[in-house]
Order: sequence, then structure tokens, then C-alpha cells
Amino acid sequence: MKYKINKTNYRDFDALHIGDLAPRAYAIPFSTSAKASKADFRTERYDSNMVTCLSGEWDFKYYKDCNKMPNTLNTEKTKFDKITVPSTWQRTGYEEPVYLNCPYEFKTFAPLLPEKMSSAIYRKTFDIKDASKTYILSFLGIANNADIYVNGEFVGYREGTHNTTEYDISKNIIEGENELLVVMHKWCNGSFLEAQDMFRENGIFRDVLLFAYDDAYIFDYDIRCEKKRSGYDMTIKFDLCGNIDDIIFECKIKSGKDVVAAAECDAADGEITLKNLDVIEWNAEIPTTYDVVLSLKKGKKEKMALRQIYAFRTIEIKGNIYYFNGKKIKTKGVNHHDTHLTKGYAMGLEDIEKDIKLMKEYNVNTVRTAHYPSDPFLLQCACVYGIYVCDEADIETHGCGELYENDSQLSMDYSFQPRYVDRVNRMYMRDRNNGCIIMWSLGNEAGGYFNQDACYDLIKSYKSDIPVHYEGVIETKRFAYDVSSEMYTSIPNLRKMVKGEHRRRHSFVDGVDLFSTRPFFMCEYAHAMGVGPGNLNEYWEIIYDNDFMMGGCIWEWADHTVLHEVTETSKYKYKYTYGGDHGEPQHDGHFCVDGLFYADRRPHTGARAMKYAYRPVICEKIGNSYAFTNTNRFRNTDYISAKWTLFENGEAVEGGDLSLSIAPEKTAKIKIEHKKIDTKKANHLNIEYFDGEHLLAVEQLVLSEGKIDCDFDVKDAPISASIDGDNLNITFENGNFAINAANGVISEYVKNGKNIIKSGTKIAPNVTRAAIDNDAALFWKFKRKGLDINEFGLKCDKLDDIEIKKNAVEIEREAEFGFKGHDDIAVEFEYKITIFSNGALKVSGEVKGDNFDLADLVRMGITLELDESFDNVKYFGAGPYENMPDFKSQSPVGIYESTVDGFYEPYVFPQENGMHCDCRYVELTDNEQRLTVKSDSLFAFSAHHFTQENLHKAQHIEDIENSHSTFLTLDAYTRGVGSSSCGPDTLEEYTYQKDELEFEFVII
Repeated sequence: MKYKINKTNYRDFDALHIGDLAPRAYAIPFSTSAKASKADFRTERYDSNMVTCLSGEWDFKYYKDCNKMPNTLNTEKTKFDKITVPSTWQRTGYEEPVYLNCPYEFKTFAPLLPEKMSSAIYRKTFDIKDASKTYILSFLGIANNADIYVNGEFVGYREGTHNTTEYDISKNIIEGENELLVVMHKWCNGSFLEAQDMFRENGIFRDVLLFAYDDAYIFDYDIRCEKKRSGYDMTIKFDLCGNIDDIIFECKIKSGKDVVAAAECDAADGEITLKNLDVIEWNAEIPTTYDVVLSLKKGKKEKMALRQIYAFRTIEIKGNIYYFNGKKIKTKGVNHHDTHLTKGYAMGLEDIEKDIKLMKEYNVNTVRTAHYPSDPFLLQCACVYGIYVCDEADIETHGCGELYENDSQLSMDYSFQPRYVDRVNRMYMRDRNNGCIIMWSLGNEAGGYFNQDACYDLIKSYKSDIPVHYEGVIETKRFAYDVSSEMYTSIPNLRKMVKGEHRRRHSFVDGVDLFSTRPFFMCEYAHAMGVGPGNLNEYWEIIYDNDFMMGGCIWEWADHTVLHEVTETSKYKYKYTYGGDHGEPQHDGHFCVDGLFYADRRPHTGARAMKYAYRPVICEKIGNSYAFTNTNRFRNTDYISAKWTLFENGEAVEGGDLSLSIAPEKTAKIKIEHKKIDTKKANHLNIEYFDGEHLLAVEQLVLSEGKIDCDFDVKDAPISASIDGDNLNITFENGNFAINAANGVISEYVKNGKNIIKSGTKIAPNVTRAAIDNDAALFWKFKRKGLDINEFGLKCDKLDDIEIKKNAVEIEREAEFGFKGHDDIAVEFEYKITIFSNGALKVSGEVKGDNFDLADLVRMGITLELDESFDNVKYFGAGPYENMPDFKSQSPVGIYESTVDGFYEPYVFPQENGMHCDCRYVELTDNEQRLTVKSDSLFAFSAHHFTQENLHKAQHIEDIENSHSTFLTLDAYTRGVGSSSCGPDTLEEYTYQKDELEFEFVII
């Protein structure tokens, strides 16, 4: 079959949509209401007898240069490849993946596009038995433009990657075999609105559906509900097509198999109302849904039916407080991209459902569809499982910052307004019947505000009761729409906001603090890149305490990476790749590796921290009782079973069950009958909350810290020392210690015939760590001073004195740290190594800043390189998951055991990991000999088989090398992490606030 290919629509600024149908609500039709009612929402689009899913194997022809694509195509003479739809070019080997945060891939000013770009032709054949029906072709997602042809004829053109576009192809259809052709170009005019932070991909990445309707069918419908004293009134406006003579429109509202209400009207009425509905309202905690089954009948015969999963709810803003069903809800949220290890954009329905279920498992109640509308199936899952949705339009012009040095360039350009309005309109029309939606979002990081005003006016013209959100106008005089929003607000600024003292350029007008006039929603907060995010608990203390604060969505749900099978001959040497690994001329590195979950949905430690912060119950000790607060807004805690355990010095001494029946938003005092607390010991009360078998959270209360010391018995045994030049040899009971006193290199530390510290290594003073993504605030702080934090390190480590005592030998040393290329000393590290007659080793000392703020140090401590055989670790500290001072609620203090490899957290971009804070002791064994470390205060440690230097330089997991040693890092102080990879630095209380630090570690 021959086709004359249009090769200009994609760059014709007037060609926004050609030949497509008006946008409408997503729904799957069936031939009868019984079939519609029984359909599993997970598979209905594949099971319907009125829908053919055209996904699967397609013919595919790729052109590296669109100019090589023929003007006329003969499909019978064209050699096609085979490709699976849904998929993208970048995940099927036709193009390399490209990751960009803000920039466009192309560097032309809008609306100009490069003359050379790739293109492709998709071909699919399908059989039609009855050509008299109405056939509507539906594309749920094409990145990012397409010319559509059927049986040799041009049908239409569309752009807008994540929006549904549909075509009536009835006149093009013939009985028997039909041919569908989709012609795509890599970019189009709409690409200027698609500069989202993600891998940039192309292709038909969502399902393609073919609807087959009889002579009368429901084209669209709009369900509205109004709550009255007698119940809900539901009004449905419907748009029918075809011959509607003698057609009856029927509506049934069903709860399971039970019909709650039913009504019918003449099809020509266009509207039907069901009054005084006695229904249960939906919310994310108790997601009660109903099936609204709409059907057309002619006489006794049904023509068609569809089912809308429906949630009854009310939304209202009173003053500056957002009410959902009359409750001041809190959005415990995440930002969700469509991303998959191997499929990229082309997430399957099972992948989407898995994400929603994981959100519920990790106490998430809100998702922002960043930064585009999701597959409509996500909204169905959100209704069924209970997730609030901030539904976001497919608009981001962040690339204008590079092109024009002004993100607002296109948002203030009226010529682009039809494209803005079109995207918001398509989102609204498709999704408007989903009760899980709590906010419409006009897009992301596109500045503003002319074209956003038009989008806002559009939604308001539909009289939607759902508030409108758009953070980007905070930098403009528009400031906000129905909900005010700010990204990555710091905790100090939240505290200022509560007092009316937080200022942005346009936030204070005529004496009015605009932050105080609307509900406040952090569409992004707590950047979860690498280790972190820190300070989640502090965020939620403020959010819970202030009604106008709705909460927010952590950035982001999952890492964006590409999975490769690595062999000796494979193209890629890394299993997981990110920006720059694919030869991209411009990229944003590993900034896409920023999720709470790995790309395969294994949880990062950050997901565990979020799960704790979003827990439904919070406990605190008040006097002799414990106060339990139900953070739910609708659900009593009687579904939660709780168990308490009292730990004394890390050992469980007693426990029991708790009965929690607490009304939403209420607090109950409960007396836990445990033994009297011995304050000389460390006492911790752990409370585990379960929903059935599912663990919701483990909460720990510190009842007493107990005595923390590093006392040990020093035997009155002989110790001898001899000095031969720089070499100091110390002999003690059952062993000896030999060190080069000048340079500090240890040749042996033998106890009971076992060399403990690796020969040729040092007891190394340590004030740096392998760079953590969320250390970015420090990087930029020093960068502004012309300094590189990566070049901060040891300048010298020298001997001060040696003193031989009766039962010990003391070696005093001094280390100095500073920046490479600078003579100034920043940090002085004076330390003493003491060897006792029983073979114990003590390292003590003092760290001082020399015109250097110790708050800017990431750690203060020492590192020991031990024999590799010391592989078994037991510790009394925060665990079992890694933790940091501002990031440890997921890790209750206890006694834990692991191997050294068990401490490793395999971040796609390697960084400091596996730290454990609040430790009282750590023991390492080789199954024969035990090495115990104590301190005079709580300390942090990590244990690995690789060096800190190797970890710091590594760009991928494969770059980490086993050094066949056990590196034990002991920190008297370690800095919090915050989320400054994109958000704020850690709080001041998680940095060192004194001029000097004294420390002491004893190794027994």
C-alpha cells in the first residue's frame, strides 16, 4: 500500500492537532452492563469485546536522518524490522539513552527545530469483520508526535507525549485486513514544552486501543456530585453519538453486586440526576468505591455499557485550610515518574499497580504525577487502593533557562498559549471523573504566568471543585493559584512561614503575607538522592502542628537507570547506567539516580525513613504514661495491632501487646506496665505497629541513655619498649606492637598470635568521607570561596612525643588538614596512641579548627585497616539499616550482627554508606579472635572491604574494588545529610557547633 508522507506537520507551528476527536473521559466499553460490572479493572482494556488492543508486535522502520525518509512509502516494498509496542527507541537499541535534567536536546530557538533529526515509521495490520461500526483509534501515549494513516489515507496529526489522542477512522476502515501507519519525528513544536527531568525517549510507549461501537454509543460523560443533608445528589451529563432514536440512557450505582441506586432517561435528555444517595465517602485511608455503570438500551437490548470506578467526596478550601470530606488532610506524598529498568517510559499496568501497592506499603497516601498525566490506569489504582493524586499537565519549559536565560520565556509568549491550554484541557477531560484527584497541576518549572492564567481560567470555566496548583508562579507576581506551593522549603523557612516571616520576592503584598492566605503544599521536598533524605521528622512536626500546611511530595519515587547485561564483549561495562554513560554530548550525570527506591523497586534506606515519618501512629512519653496520636484523618486505629518491648542494654527484658482504639486526629494516654527503669543502663522502648501481618512502623523511645564509658581493666603486667631509629617496638602480654614513629606506619599489632592491624598501614585520622550526593551544600559553600572540597585532605601526620610508662606506652602525634594548593592549615588533629600491658589500644585526641568552622567537617574520627578475616560484626547501636544523625529513625538502637558485606548499600552512584550511629560498642571477629571497640561517648562506625578513597572516586558499582582488608571507620562526630543534592542542607543541630572536639576510642 502506498502513502504520501507528510514531512512538515511536526515543525508547522499551526499544526497542533489535525483530525483528532475532542478529548473525553477514559472508559472501556462493553456490550452489556453485566460484562462491564464483572470486568477486572486491571485487564478490562484487554478483555472487552468492544475494544481491540493493538499493542504487541509491529513493523518498524527507523531513519537516523528524517530527510532520508521517502516522500512516498510503499509498505509492500519496504523492509521493516519488528518492534514491540509499547516501547521506546532508546530501550530497543535504535538510539542511545539520553538523560537531561533541564536542557533541551536541541539548541534552536522556539519554534525552530533542527533540520536533521531521527524519525521512524510504525506499521500494524488488523482485521475487521464488520466495517459498518464506528471505529475510534486511541493512542494513550506517543513520544512525542505522530502523523496517522490508515489504508493509504492521512487521518490526522498529534503532539503532546503523555496526552491521549483519538481519531474516528470509520470511513477509512474496510472489512478484512486493514493497515495502520504511524510516522514519528524525534522532536516537534511541542517538544519545547517537554523539558522534564528524565531520560528523553521516543516511541509509542503506552497502549494503542481500537474501540468498535454500534450505531449508538456513549462518547463522553461528566459525573458531578453535590453533598446535601439527605445524601449525595449525582448529576451525569452525557454526550451520545450515532442514532439515538428510541435509546434509553441508564445509570446504576453499584456496591459490589448490590445496586445502590438506578435511574434512566431518554437519550436525548443529555443529563440524568440521582438524588439522596446514601453512600460512604472515599478517602485514601478507607477507599470505598462504587461502580457507576452507564448503559444504552433500545427496548430490552443493550447497545453498550461502561463502568466508572467512582469515589464520592467533597473538597473545600476555607480560608487557608484545605478540607477533604470536611477533614484537614495531610499529604504524605511522593513524586512519580514513568520509569522502568528496561522499558523506560513504557511501564506496564502490572508495573504501575506494583508502584501503587508499594506506596501503600510504605505509608504513602499521595502521588504527584510528575510531570505529566500518567496512564489512566494509575488513577484507577489510586481510587481502588487509596491514594490522593496531584494530577499534573505535560508542561515543563526548563530548557528555556539555557536557551533564553529565562524559564518563563514561553509561558509569557501568547503564541504558545493554545499548546498550554490544549495539554491542560486533555488532562482535565480525560481524568475529571476520578475522585482520587485532589489537585490539578498546571505543569512544572515553566515560569509564568500569562499562559498558566489561561489554563487556570479554562479549568475554572468547567466549574471543577478541584483546586489548581502550580508552583512555578511563585517567582512571579501571580505567586499562586488556589494552593500556594514552594519546592524544597527549608525547615527554618517553614518555621518562619508559620510566623508570617518567610519572604519570597512576590510573597508580601500591601502588608499581606501571601503564604498565609492559602493552603501550602510542597510539591517537592526532601530530595532523596543517595544517602538520605535527612530531617523528615522535623518536617512533619511542623506540618502536623499547622493546619494550613498540607504536607508534600518527596522527590522522587524511583531511580532512573538503564539496565544492561554485562559480558566481556558487551557494549556497556556497567550494569546500571545514567547520564553520560551512553555517549551523550550533553547530559546531567547521575542526577536521575535520585529515588527512594532503586529502579527495580528495592527500597533505598530513604524509603524506610519515609515509611517511618509517614507512620499512622506517633508515640511520646508523658510522665509515667505514653501518648499515642492517630495521624489518620478518617480511620480509627483499631485496625492496628501494637507490640511493645523493653530493651535493657540492648537485651529484651519484657514486652506485651497494646490495644489501640484511637479516633482520627486524637491522642490517647496509655500506661505501659513495664519494670522500673534503671537509669544506669541504656533503656529503649520499641513499639511495633502492624496492619494484619504487615509491619507499618517500628517506633523507639529512649527512656535512659545509661552510663557510656570505655573503662577496661589494665593488668599489672610487664610492658617493654625499644627504639631503633624511627622504629618503636612494644612487647606486651601475648603480643607486640611495632610502629614507625616518624610516619606512623604500623608493621604489626599482634595479639595471641594474630596480626590485627594490616601491616604497612596507619591509624588514620579522618575528617573526610566519600562524597555523598546530599553533601552538595558543602561543595557549593567552598566553591564560592574558590575551594574544592574534594581537594581537602591530610597535609601532614607527624610525631610529637613518645612516653613509656609502667603499664603503657604513649605515642603522641599531630595531623594537619587543609586544601591542596593552599598553605593554610584548616584543621589540627592532635591524637595519642596508647598501648597497654594487656594489649589494649587506645586512640584519644582533640580536633580543632584553625580559622575553619568545624560545622563544615563531615566527620571527625579515625580509620583502621584490619585483617580481612575480621568479617563478622556485632554492634550495639542504630540498625540494622544504615543511618546518619538526621536520618536514623528507620534504625532503632539495638544489638545487631552482620558481615562486613552486609553493611554495604549498593547505590548506583557509589558514596559513603553503611554508617551506624549511636553506638556503644562494636565487635569484629574472625570466628576465633574478638576485637571490641568502645568509646567514652556514643559514636558512629562503618565497616567495608574497600577504601574510602576508592569509594570516593568510583562512578559505578563496578568501580569499587575489594582491597582484601576490613576498613573500620570510627567517628566521634559525623555530620547529618539533609537533602542538599537539590534541597536544603541539614539542620544546624546535626552539625558540630563547638570550636574543638575531644574523642577517645579503646580497642580491646
